[in-house]
Amino acid sequence: MLESIATRMARLGFVESAVEDILQLRPFTFRRAIHQPAYRRRWKKHGPLGLAVAFFLLQESLSLEDLRRLLDDESIAALHLQGFLEPNRLGIRCKVDLYPCLGKYFFTDSAFEVEPWPEQVYWLGGDSYTLAYCTPRRSYARALDLCSGSGVHALLAGCPALGVDINPRAIEFGRLNAALNGISQVEFAQGDCCSAEGTYDLVTLNPPFVPTPEGVAELYRTGGGNGEGVTERVVRRLATWLNPGGLFSMATEAPDGALQRMRRWLGSGWGLAELRKFEFPIEEYIFSNILSSGTPPDQQEAEYERWLDTYEDHNIQKMVSAQYFAVRLAPGVPDWEHSLEIGHPSGPPSEADWSLWLNEK
Repeated sequence: MLESIATRMARLGFVESAVEDILQLRPFTFRRAIHQPAYRRRWKKHGPLGLAVAFFLLQESLSLEDLRRLLDDESIAALHLQGFLEPNRLGIRCKVDLYPCLGKYFFTDSAFEVEPWPEQVYWLGGDSYTLAYCTPRRSYARALDLCSGSGVHALLAGCPALGVDINPRAIEFGRLNAALNGISQVEFAQGDCCSAEGTYDLVTLNPPFVPTPEGVAELYRTGGGNGEGVTERVVRRLATWLNPGGLFSMATEAPDGALQRMRRWLGSGWGLAELRKFEFPIEEYIFSNILSSGTPPDQQEAEYERWLDTYEDHNIQKMVSAQYFAVRLAPGVPDWEHSLEIGHPSGPPSEADWSLWLNEK
């Protein structure tokens, strides 16, 4: 029954570029709940495809009549059985988001939740799409996706894969999305990010990366005081997971200098690459994260000071949004490093650009 939803969305043309055209927003992951009135004027002009954007990405309530314009009864029943539908005085709301990505579809907890909770599963944000678009789509024999969340990167690997996440709710979403997309060669296991065994040709990671003071408990984003608690542990273990020639692909936000820290953690025998998207002023970065935690207005100034103390303790002066790669080199191949400024990727790169670096192995 779940596959009927994916089939219907594909027939409607519910893909990234269509969502961006309807919302007049690139990337559409930058949408904000406060801008709902503007979005509403836009999606109402686009028939069932506009309804899909409203229902699955904007948390709009639809009448039963409009919902049946969007989905057949089998698909509506599938959503109901999952507990995803919520009747209210305005109609019916979908309590989760559904994202298109590279021809597949992924349910997650909603980006528009007012009050986050510790087990909330991360929606597909700009970093999620960066990792999806920038990871080369080669013929991998076996892949490992750590901090798997909704399972998007394990399911995009195109080969037998294992997705690992410490959050049991994330494992449920991963398995649900495997069924949604008709994929049977991917398994999901609950566990610590370094609990996986075996060797792989591809390891992907979209870690919790926000430097946070103590007491901020959202699993999907809290990276410890320096933001790299998970990242460092994973990078230091890559040699036990990656086969020679294997690729590590990570999208994250990190204090400036991440490429140099990766070299220190890995040592020799690796080619490293960094695609820098943009930088955040520290004040703006802290306030955006405080607001996303639902901090009451009368507590925001004290909370800002608490976060700022943490950043000063760890000498964090600049946060960088970027894509990182590590290639395990064959014996005798010299180490290499590349760094490049890019914009926010709008799709997979061509073989004529920076992706050629990753063949230097």
